[in-house]
Amino acid sequence: MDKLRVYQVASLLLLLANIGLAFLLFRGPHHGGHSGPRAKNILNLTEQQQEFFHESQRQHKRAMEDINRQHRDVLHDWFQQLKTEPAPQNPTIPSAIDRLEREKIQKTYAHLIYVKSLLGEDQRSRYPEFVDQNLRRILAGPPGRKGGKHGH
Repeated sequence: MDKLRVYQVASLLLLLANIGLAFLLFRGPHHGGHSGPRAKNILNLTEQQQEFFHESQRQHKRAMEDINRQHRDVLHDWFQQLKTEPAPQNPTIPSAIDRLEREKIQKTYAHLIYVKSLLGEDQRSRYPEFVDQNLRRILAGPPGRKGGKHGH
């Protein structure tokens, strides 16, 4: 192969790689709490249902972010006691940790119940699949980490 042909092939490969990268960037992540498109496809949501779903999803996401921020603040403050002399050997874990976890679970449950309330009879048969998919994502935790007993 002459030099011109090598450069043409290399240019074509770079162009294809850039197109593939652009596709991945514009498509966005497939994980991380973005169940909107999946909900639309799994549940076959109408446009009006999608609007209600997305508003509920935004509210749920804000609530989870707020709870997670509070959780981090409590843990930060709790671990600061390690800096004292002598550091407590068996300190009591703040009750706020349990309260915040309960709140996350209750708000998520309420969100899923609300989604179910949006569905018509013909869509309800798909709801268990929607719940299973969300439960797998919830139990798996952050991307790259397997969940506990039920992690897939």
